[in-house]
Amino acid sequence: MKISIKNQQVVANVSVDTVLFIEKDGRKLKVVTDAREYSYYEKMSNIEHLLDNTFFLCRKGCYINLDKVVLMEDQHIVFENGNVYWLGRDNFIKTKKAFVNFLNINK
Repeated sequence: MKISIKNQQVVANVSVDTVLFIEKDGRKLKVVTDAREYSYYEKMSNIEHLLDNTFFLCRKGCYINLDKVVLMEDQHIVFENGNVYWLGRDNFIKTKKAFVNFLNINK
């Protein structure tokens, strides 16, 4: 699956498996991939159907790709490329449980 990103500077067709996380930022979506970050006007509901079971809603308006996570500790999520994402305590606990389940299922 691919996410079509269009804004004044960039037109891109991003493969979902390269996405680390997708975050709502006001009226824009921030799509962070292995290589770069995109920001464009879009509703989260318009792309949710493209996300498979590797994506987890870690907090309102933010999906992370559990397949790209290498470490979770001290309320931080570290992705394969070294990118770090911070979560509040409750959301971190919820996401950590989902990550453990994901790891157990995908051994």
